[in-house]
Amino acid sequence: MLFALPALNDNYIWLYQRENLPLIIVDLPETDKLFAWLDKQNATVEAVLLTHEHEDHIQGVSALKNVIFCWLRVCFHR
Repeated sequence: MLFALPALNDNYIWLYQRENLPLIIVDLPETDKLFAWLDKQNATVEAVLLTHEHEDHIQGVSALKNVIFCWLRVCFHR
């Protein structure tokens, strides 16, 4: 299931969740809403996929790395 979690003023954190498997996060503009959602859903994170290097897609990565260990896959489009 793909879920769009609203982030910042005009962006989303895309969450790809498969049954009985950890979550994959696509782009991470912020973490406050993500951490609240993870706690509520009792979900674990497998990986983060970054689609490009704009600040509004990556600024939550540092905060996530301080809290959760997961694979980080960076796919920058230039």
